[in-house]
Amino acid sequence: MKLQQLRVLIAIAEHGSLSMAAQSLHITQPAVTKAIQELETDLGVSLVVRSSQGAKLSMFGQILVKHARIVDQEIRHAKEDIASLSGLKKGNVFLGVTPVVALGPISKAISAFNHRYPDINIHINEMRPAQITEGLLDGTLDLGVISRIGIPNSPRYHWETLYKIKLLVCLRVRNDFPNVTSIMDLTGYTWLVWDKLESPGSMFAEIFNACNVKLPKKIIRCSSTVLYSQLAAQQDYACVITEPAFEWSAFKGKLKALNLKEELPVMHAGLVYRKESLLTDIVIEFSELIRAICKDPDDAGG
Repeated sequence: MKLQQLRVLIAIAEHGSLSMAAQSLHITQPAVTKAIQELETDLGVSLVVRSSQGAKLSMFGQILVKHARIVDQEIRHAKEDIASLSGLKKGNVFLGVTPVVALGPISKAISAFNHRYPDINIHINEMRPAQITEGLLDGTLDLGVISRIGIPNSPRYHWETLYKIKLLVCLRVRNDFPNVTSIMDLTGYTWLVWDKLESPGSMFAEIFNACNVKLPKKIIRCSSTVLYSQLAAQQDYACVITEPAFEWSAFKGKLKALNLKEELPVMHAGLVYRKESLLTDIVIEFSELIRAICKDPDDAGG
């Protein structure tokens, strides 16, 4: 089993096509086919299923690609650490963030890091919490900054709380604004929801659990930040947003925060990664900068 063969498998998983995988790796399609055939012969199983729509991984291929991504990440980290020891600050940082933390001080940390290391490429993906932790575990992400209710206790990754975020229950502003004093008054409304209700730390489910109120019958789940903001501002849907989001241009002046008698749980923004021993020196420095700026947003790291 060779590293190049594993990279071919990763490329097929990402692009869904042998030809696109070949283009991304700057090799020929026959070379891609040969690499997969050699892997399949070595393992004795079929890894790729080909069809008129392209190519996708078999269940064996899906298992192997998880390990392949981690191997590829470790090789990349080794090269970057060696380059760093040689005085060359080059490489890549792969960061996953949730929409909530995207509105926080993380942008200052990214800008400060980019200013400090202009030759390091920063790859930022806006994702849901479960996607970020999965990306950490399969090697596609180096770090994540996640927003969630409650602090996770998982042996699979490290969590470190950076700051806390206040939650608000809102309705769109209108002339005949209803008199709502309890979350119970909103059970007949359609609610907008970000995450799956069964997702760990789900903002929506945790709020109703904390208030000891049954979940409403009508729910629209929308993972698109732009579409969520449009629906919240244009329709009489109840929604939960964070205090920083309330000041965002898409919501500001369009939503009213309700003064409810129930005390809402607090959301935590946290830095997550697999193990510090698996991080490159550059990623460790980036994480330290994130900590410092999240603690003091006015400090941009010099």
